[in-house]
Amino acid sequence: MISNEKLRGPHESAQTMERIGTRVHLFCHGIPKNIVGQGLVVSMVDDERKDDHAFGKVYVEKALIPSEKLRRPHESARVIREAVHKCIYWEFVDVCSKLDCILP
Repeated sequence: MISNEKLRGPHESAQTMERIGTRVHLFCHGIPKNIVGQGLVVSMVDDERKDDHAFGKVYVEKALIPSEKLRRPHESARVIREAVHKCIYWEFVDVCSKLDCILP
């Protein structure tokens, strides 16, 4: 059996590992915060721009607002509709576990 230490990348904590595999709502980057998609956390990555933004790799299962632009465009996707069934980077401040979200 492989330990969690071996599964973790160099910058992933135990708290991060708990989030991996979690189904989440993806929120837009602007205000007001609207749910634009649903997905699954695949991993957490460092933002090489070093501007204090933590991004996670998320598998997009469903686009709820198809025209929402991606903050970090994928090679073949500029809006969330084009990212369905792909892994993309999404800022963690705009991700909420479906169980933790309080929706209007």
